[in-house]
Amino acid sequence: MSQWAWGIPEALPARTMHILSWPRPYPANPYLTRLTEAFARQGVSSRSHRYLAALALRPTRAPWLHLHWPEWMLRDPHRARAWARAAWFFGLIDAARARGVRLAWTAHNLLGHDEPHYDLALRFRSAFVRRCAVIHGHFEHAETDVRAMGFRGTFVYAGHPHACDDYHPTATREVIRASLGFGSQQRVMLCFGSMQTYKGFDRVARSFVASAGPADRLLIAGSTPDPNALRAILDARNGDPRITIREGFLTREQSADLVMAADVMVLGYRAFYTSGTAMLALSMGTPLVGPPIHHLAAMRDEPFFAPFSEPSDLMRAVARVTTSRASARESAQAWARRFTYDALATSLRDALAHCGEA
Repeated sequence: MSQWAWGIPEALPARTMHILSWPRPYPANPYLTRLTEAFARQGVSSRSHRYLAALALRPTRAPWLHLHWPEWMLRDPHRARAWARAAWFFGLIDAARARGVRLAWTAHNLLGHDEPHYDLALRFRSAFVRRCAVIHGHFEHAETDVRAMGFRGTFVYAGHPHACDDYHPTATREVIRASLGFGSQQRVMLCFGSMQTYKGFDRVARSFVASAGPADRLLIAGSTPDPNALRAILDARNGDPRITIREGFLTREQSADLVMAADVMVLGYRAFYTSGTAMLALSMGTPLVGPPIHHLAAMRDEPFFAPFSEPSDLMRAVARVTTSRASARESAQAWARRFTYDALATSLRDALAHCGEA
């Protein structure tokens, strides 16, 4: 398989914009694939590669390099290697800039998750944003955050797109719940995604054990890349039979089934910025409880959302969004559908074009 990936439709508009994009789309997350397709519909061809160096060092006529998750290249548990990674990363993007390529960044995260060297992560991110000409955020307040880090370019707000077209349940909600062993009178809470410390699944489990009722159930499902995070969850469960832990990779169909079956998605984040999990839940019509900050702040007053920051708040927040289940589920999905990849691609294309003409 070629290391190169192209996002070019069969027939592009007469006036085409060319950009470079990293990382390249990958099957586990549809975000980059959908964005590339939406760019193509807006007359933007996007070229990507497995290796950032192949984009940054090869001659190109593309005036933009659009980056997502640059922290992937910088993270290392050893401090000296983190410095070396940073030197390599900044050398690459500075080489591209020296050839006239401008940088754009989608700020999925302000900093990486569970950073082993917080001071370095902050320093690296500040140095990075100062090199960017355009930054895209999924919520409006992100502009304040990146400007506080030294960003002086053009900020673009475009909401995180819905996932309705990418996650399809395999049966009706009632059938799925029955197949998972959940009764119609049970209230099912879901913690979903890779089990990492920043997700706070152990905090949710501990609060659940202390305050949930006999008909309540908690399902924690996802991959287990961090043994320490999994151990913390198991300790917090303390053998409670109302809590089910499902370890392992989940396909999109399995993910859709679990999210559809739940009465509420519980976001127990210790730290986060943009939540793709939240958009997946809303796309399936599943209400949320979580910290009312960053990406979730705009949902604070919506009927499908209840704030959950402290462990003692959990069951009160869950009760608030599950009292009127039908209306909450309908409003959740309607809210998510407001945000599309075409709208995102259009906003980014216009910002890049405007900056290119300036």
